[in-house]
Amino acid sequence: MKLVVTGSTGFIGGEVLAQALTHPDVDAVISLTRREVSDDKLPSQYRAQLRQLVLENNDEWKSYPQYVRDEIRNADGWGEVENAVVRYGQHSPEQLSTCVARPMQVLSRSSPLSSFFQWSGFAIGVDQLAAWLVNAALKGQDTERPIVENKELQNGGSELLRPSSVQKQDSKTPG
Repeated sequence: MKLVVTGSTGFIGGEVLAQALTHPDVDAVISLTRREVSDDKLPSQYRAQLRQLVLENNDEWKSYPQYVRDEIRNADGWGEVENAVVRYGQHSPEQLSTCVARPMQVLSRSSPLSSFFQWSGFAIGVDQLAAWLVNAALKGQDTERPIVENKELQNGGSELLRPSSVQKQDSKTPG
C-alpha cells in the first residue's frame, strides 16, 4: 500500500512516518512537508520507500500543484487529515473516506508522567496515536463515526501495540 503523511517533520507526524515505514503492509510513503525529514530521523534502509515532496510556498498547501496531485492520486490512505481532504471525502465518498482523530494531550515515549496521564484518560502516547492513525489509513475507519475521541484512540492504539499485534512488524523494525 502507498500512504501519504503530512507533517512528518513534527512530533506526531514523525512518529506516524516511522511506524508507516516499518509496517509490513506499507510499500511506499509520500511525505508532504515544508522541509525535508532529517537524516537522523530516517534510517537509511527506509529511504527508498519514502518520496518527500517539500512544499515551501503557502499557496502550494492551499491548492496542491499538479505534480503533487499526480503523486498522491493512487495513494491508499492519508496519515493525517486536513480540512481540504475531509471536504473532498464528504463530496466524493466513493473515492476517499476520511476520519478525524481528536487526541487530548499527546505525550512522548519518554515522558515521566506518561503512565499516570494515560491511565487517567487525559493523554495518549505518541506511539499509540501513530499506531491508530497508520491502522486507520490502511484498514479504513467506520464512516458512521468519523470523529474518534481520545479514549478510543488510546484503547485502539494500545491494542495495536501489544506484542501479538506488532510481531509481524519486528522483522522490519530498525535495529
